[in-house]
Amino acid sequence: MQKLKVFTRPTERSDTFQVFWTNNPLRPAGVIDITVLDQVDDKIVIAELRAIQYLLEERCALGDHVIGNSNTRLTVSLGAIRKLKQGRSDKAHLVRYAGFLCTRFAGCHLEVDKDDRVFRNAPSEHAELTVSAPLLETIHIHGFGDVAVTRYVLERLADRLPADRAKRPADVWKHLQRMASDPSVHEVSRHSGAFTRLAYQKHGRDEGRYFLNPRTNMILVIADNQRGRNLVTAYQADQRFFNLQAAA
Repeated sequence: MQKLKVFTRPTERSDTFQVFWTNNPLRPAGVIDITVLDQVDDKIVIAELRAIQYLLEERCALGDHVIGNSNTRLTVSLGAIRKLKQGRSDKAHLVRYAGFLCTRFAGCHLEVDKDDRVFRNAPSEHAELTVSAPLLETIHIHGFGDVAVTRYVLERLADRLPADRAKRPADVWKHLQRMASDPSVHEVSRHSGAFTRLAYQKHGRDEGRYFLNPRTNMILVIADNQRGRNLVTAYQADQRFFNLQAAA
């Protein structure tokens, strides 16, 4: 079992917080001073979320390339974080900051514990972070680059996987990573009717770009918005798609 526990304390500055952490139940490991520049409410929640993401993905406090599964246990000090992970929060401005908990780490167990006794001794590590915007969870599309992934996309992909394939969040995440980064992935185009094109134009959006994994016969749809490149859906390919290179 891999365990990470964090506890966040405010400071005398309204935008700066101290997040204490440990991956050992007997002693503290470190503290992170986090300054939240984004002008939003609930900055303490953002600070704790950013600290967890940093510890899991950059500091690798639970090991390299870890993903959320039944062997990963996160203990947080703020109940709002559990609601965000479960999709029950009404705080829309926090949802993007919690994206990593709903995608790559959706399969981990998360609990709330406000007991800070383990953090009363001096921590051995110290770090500082500044937060100005959410750090989105991404996957790599072969031949294209990194794109952001949302809870919605993973849930739809799970629905579309064969019935005999494991659909636990960690398995779906690994499947998407392998499918997207496979060397066989290449861009294709779709025969779209006038009605489809007009529907996109009406809502001020383009149709996006399509990437095919021929090994799984799955289409990955990428679109740009004000937040950058996003994977918006994935589904089985059909006769509407054709190879751009062949067409050229």
